[in-house]
Amino acid sequence: MAKPRLVIIGSPNRQKKDRPLVEEAEKEFQVEYVPITQARLGLARSMTLMYDGKSVSKSDRVLLIPTITHKEMFYTIARMLGDRCMPFNHKQYLLTLNEDVMFKYLERFGIPTRESIFICASSSLPAGLKKIRFPATVRMGAKRVKVTDAETLKDVVGLAGRGTPVEIETPVPTEKTIWTFVVGEEVVAGYEKSKNDVKSTSVDDEIKRLAVSVRSALGCDYCALKFIADKRGKTILDKITFCPDFGNFQKITSKNVASYIVGHLKRRLEEEKVEWWVPKPILDVMKKFPRSERRRSKRLRRRGRSSR
Repeated sequence: MAKPRLVIIGSPNRQKKDRPLVEEAEKEFQVEYVPITQARLGLARSMTLMYDGKSVSKSDRVLLIPTITHKEMFYTIARMLGDRCMPFNHKQYLLTLNEDVMFKYLERFGIPTRESIFICASSSLPAGLKKIRFPATVRMGAKRVKVTDAETLKDVVGLAGRGTPVEIETPVPTEKTIWTFVVGEEVVAGYEKSKNDVKSTSVDDEIKRLAVSVRSALGCDYCALKFIADKRGKTILDKITFCPDFGNFQKITSKNVASYIVGHLKRRLEEEKVEWWVPKPILDVMKKFPRSERRRSKRLRRRGRSSR
């Protein structure tokens, strides 16, 4: 039996980081790794996604490893492919692209998050300056700049073109950071960083609960999450990413996170391919019914499959 076809789309400068996932996927799927810079979208008569003369759209699954530098292209592909995409659909991905909005959304589920301010023009700054604690981090797309006072902040934000989204992150007195990797309902790996020390850790129950709650709230298949433990002992969510360094996670934690992702993907495909079947003796009896009754029975079976 032929293996299902899986296309993994990533960025060309990430191939080494993504290699552990590709190697693990090759055990269960026919895998093709597509650098997003070489993918071609056709939007004329019909929407198609091509690479090296072959249609990506006709694969069994497409796994996206999105980077901020090509976020518009990843979003377009996710919207185009619909449910064939993993680990998210286009609505889920769009929510994560704006961290300020995403954090406000997650707060509804009782998840403590880092505070930030989101603006689209420097004219929005004066009203919000009193709320900003320094040093603050300014994010404009993939670029990050740390500023120490209000005047520098105004200068940096002024460099952004009008309408350019700018996120201002407030500082948190950090004792340590904890990275976790969650797949489905399970936190499969974790490590912590404190000053210059990095080590694998057994994630405590509270962070496990928060990590699974975040993944469930976003509705994605998996994600890596960064939590901050401040000096008061409070744990807050600082970052979510779908493009971690898979090799680095495996090296630090000795956990093969790629195997969990591939196992989850395989289970999803198997569940979707479960079809209703009718035993042969019942089929033989059904054939004796008038054709109109057989057609009616066939329609009922189709409705049953579509309602699953």
